[in-house]
Amino acid sequence: MNDELLESLKSDLDLEGSFKNGQFGIYSDYRERDDVYFIKANKEGLKLFAYQLLCAAKDFEHQEQEQAFQNIALEEVSWMLKDSEIVLKHIEDPSMIRVSETEATKSSWKDSAVTIGCCIILAFLLISLIVGIYTIINSIL
Repeated sequence: MNDELLESLKSDLDLEGSFKNGQFGIYSDYRERDDVYFIKANKEGLKLFAYQLLCAAKDFEHQEQEQAFQNIALEEVSWMLKDSEIVLKHIEDPSMIRVSETEATKSSWKDSAVTIGCCIILAFLLISLIVGIYTIINSIL
């Protein structure tokens, strides 16, 4: 994606007029579930947000060519609704995920202590059950 294409897209979508009337926001849909969201926007706001995402895609292309990956900051703009519950600050390339974040966490001595403690308690309860049953049987006979 090049700058000429973005500029022609900007003029084709008539984005200059959209800055005044555009509205865009992301909200949580509490009627459904806590993790369900919806977009509240008008046509101009959707165009502006789509253009902002296309500009971020162009920035990612430049970063790939330079092999220098960074977050792409999303600017605060007037057409974003102020009461939007979800505010998008930046876009992160999935290849930026650090290896330490994807590796399984190593177990610490605390994890081992919990496992050993639970096994000791279960063994004690099992032995107590066997002794209790043996005592009841001996008292009956």
